[in-house]
This record gives sequence, structure tokens and C-alpha cells, in this order.
Amino acid sequence: MTVERLEREMSSEEFDQWIEFYALEPFGNEEKMNDMRHASLCSLSVSVAGSDSSPTDFMMYKDKDYEEEENSGWEAKLIKAMTTT
Repeated sequence: MTVERLEREMSSEEFDQWIEFYALEPFGNEEKMNDMRHASLCSLSVSVAGSDSSPTDFMMYKDKDYEEEENSGWEAKLIKAMTTT
């Protein structure tokens, strides 16, 4: 959807509601999100056993774009932008 079409078809109130909803229930590429959840649990298990690790050590999807997104902190920036009024 283009920005022009989005501006025509969605009010700013509805857009704000979607931002609030995303803060509570992030959506997007479910497979990569599930991969990150699983990797976080694996990393936690290894840490409890006394070894250092990062969730990225256990991720199946290690494509460059995904790693750059993860390292950029875009999630935190988005949530901060959504919760700041």
C-alpha cells in the first residue's frame, strides 16, 4: 500500500490504534519472530548452564538484513515512538 493510499483510506486515529496494538502484540514475519523466541530460550538455557551466549548464536535465520535489523534496535525505537505522545 502506498503512503498516498494509506492517507486516503485510514484516519490518523485508526493509525494510532494500530501503533498501540503493535506495541502490545507485534506482528510481521512470524517465522523470524518465532526463531528469535526459540533462540532466546536456547541462549537462556546455555547461560543457566554457565556458558556465555547470544540469541543470535541459536538463530536459524541469519540473513544479513535480519541481523542488521536486530542490531539497529528498530523495535525499541518503534515502541518508544509509539508510546511517546
